[in-house]
Amino acid sequence: MQTNKDVDDDSELFGGNQDYHLMGVDEVRQKLAYLPVDVVDEAINNTGILASLCTAEIRPKIVMPVFSKPTEDHPDPIQHDVERFVDGALANWQSRIVERGHRRDQSPRRTSPTSAA
Repeated sequence: MQTNKDVDDDSELFGGNQDYHLMGVDEVRQKLAYLPVDVVDEAINNTGILASLCTAEIRPKIVMPVFSKPTEDHPDPIQHDVERFVDGALANWQSRIVERGHRRDQSPRRTSPTSAA
């Protein structure tokens, strides 16, 4: 499926209401149930043949996702993500921890990255 996008493009590469995934054989058979079985069998077989001819390699790249974009108020998007995460955790502490019966003396405290040892 063509998207006319590049993985480095800042726009939403996989945006919209599209469902992007690889189908298993059972799902393919279900989606193509309106076709004769022999046609579906041939399509599945041809897909396997085509895949065996591909030489593409996907190398994993382990990186932390960055959700924020640099702005005038927040020039460092990674630090802004950290702040948003901590703010969300602190804002929900009462309803997620205290109200569910966890000990009150386990209250969170905001610390700077350098003070955590």
